[in-house]
Amino acid sequence: MELDLENQFADRAYPLLVSLVAPRPIALVTSISLDGKVNAAPFSFFNVLGAEPPIVAFAPGNRDDGTPKDTALNVRATHEFVVNLVDEGIAEATNKCAASLPYGENELEHAGLHAAPSLLVKPPRIAEAPASLECVEWGTL
Repeated sequence: MELDLENQFADRAYPLLVSLVAPRPIALVTSISLDGKVNAAPFSFFNVLGAEPPIVAFAPGNRDDGTPKDTALNVRATHEFVVNLVDEGIAEATNKCAASLPYGENELEHAGLHAAPSLLVKPPRIAEAPASLECVEWGTL
């Protein structure tokens, strides 16, 4: 089967990809704006891409009007983020972080999760996450 996801099936690319590539790990990415506002957003398009150097990738989409979402804006501005792994214990809270809240409103508070200080980057990690990867945008080192 051949599927042209950029033309004929472009309007169905997302549901096709998520149904074909399974299981997919879920990340809850925390970032921080230049004025210190915390953002948390779930990503199902996330994975580890290499070990030397260690590379973790996620794919923030744009809003319907084509503008970047909060996570992309924050990472482009600060070059830092934390990939928090999601397990069953925080799955429901992770879904709450997907809510379309106004820019600058803290999704962690909305979801009942707690920020904990990171060791190497400014964005916080999530205290309830089973593991957190403190990241610097690759290419800015």
